[in-house]
Amino acid sequence: MSIPSALAARLGCVAAAAVSMTIVPATAHAALPKTLPAGYAASTTRVVSPLGNDITGKGTLAAPYRPPNRALAVAKPGDVVLLDSGAYPRLRDTAARVGTVTVQSLPGMRARVAGADLLGARGLRLLDPDFTAGIVASHHPPLTTQQPAQRITVSGSDITTANTTKVSNDACLMIRAGASDISINGNHIHDCSTGIAGVVRDLPSKRVSIVDNELDSFLMDCIQFGSWYDVTIERNIIRDMKDPANYVHTDGIQFVGDARNVRIANNRLSNSTNGQLILIQDQYGPITGVDVENNLLTGASGWAVQSQGATATRFVNNTIVNGALGSLLVRRGPGTGTVPTDTVVANNILERLGWYEGAVPGYQGHNLLKSANILGSGDIVTTDLRLAADFSPLSGSPAIGAANKDLAPTTDEAGVTRPAAPSVGALE
Repeated sequence: MSIPSALAARLGCVAAAAVSMTIVPATAHAALPKTLPAGYAASTTRVVSPLGNDITGKGTLAAPYRPPNRALAVAKPGDVVLLDSGAYPRLRDTAARVGTVTVQSLPGMRARVAGADLLGARGLRLLDPDFTAGIVASHHPPLTTQQPAQRITVSGSDITTANTTKVSNDACLMIRAGASDISINGNHIHDCSTGIAGVVRDLPSKRVSIVDNELDSFLMDCIQFGSWYDVTIERNIIRDMKDPANYVHTDGIQFVGDARNVRIANNRLSNSTNGQLILIQDQYGPITGVDVENNLLTGASGWAVQSQGATATRFVNNTIVNGALGSLLVRRGPGTGTVPTDTVVANNILERLGWYEGAVPGYQGHNLLKSANILGSGDIVTTDLRLAADFSPLSGSPAIGAANKDLAPTTDEAGVTRPAAPSVGALE
């Protein structure tokens, strides 16, 4: 497996260069080993291979099953399904487990699966298979709201629909219909119309965690959702949202309404060619409890960040630059008509800050700005932000030591401990 260099650096690998391990390509079919790898017990391990057989197979190395669905049907909580290198049809799981079943490639191998339908599935960990079509976490088809998907982890995978030319409804991952406790971490997600999506005006999905992923090359939004509650989007690299026809919005992260308790922290977002890097919009329902902290955002065709009608929202210690219209705009919501009056904007580096349509800050202060239509206590206005190429403050920058220490997080976006007199912006 090859970890993208930027993600390798973010995850604390020794060097920012790509970190690799030798694997057998998915098109190869080396002979299966005669014994299970260390740490795997025959009584709790189900083996799957493209050379297996569902009639005579027993889920062993000597007699493997063929598709993963057969192994999932017989797996018990605590079991591990090991996939031989090769290509597999779409995975489907509807089991409401009390415990957890893990699906992963045999050590040194790499399996490729044509997507997954996790329909009411509970207690499933997909730990490294690659996916060549989208993954859906939703409710059980006939049981619907009685059995939504729960306790799903997708980690260490390459996920793509290989759509690089035409906007469509495809998404690399869809999380909807009351799915809960969904963890998407450590993946490379790329080349889809939308990266990760949720459906607004749906049964709310809860406790969605999107952490330590590299997400790039989307024809529409990277992450777009509504009807999600208790969401964590943290330590991701999000970049390159571009519609070749320049017709649809291409936002990095877009809320479309009915969202609450969302944390967006320590991410790097860049290069939206026809949209915002973050768009918080109450088009289809109220949005409240949004925390945007320690993010580095650069390169948007409009305002880099818009917050429309969201309440109880904080923007703290972000660096937001190179938005064609400005860095941060707070305004009335087009859906609920809510005019924000309690938004906190503190310790940020912003080229332009705007409060429109009656919106006013609940607290504003200690920001480094080029321009703003409202100024708060401790705000510094300058024509030169004095930032290095990596957007950290240069020596002599007014950003250094200028933050409100009571609001500053203990570490910066790169994980560096902030000093007693912290700087504004994402980086010390």
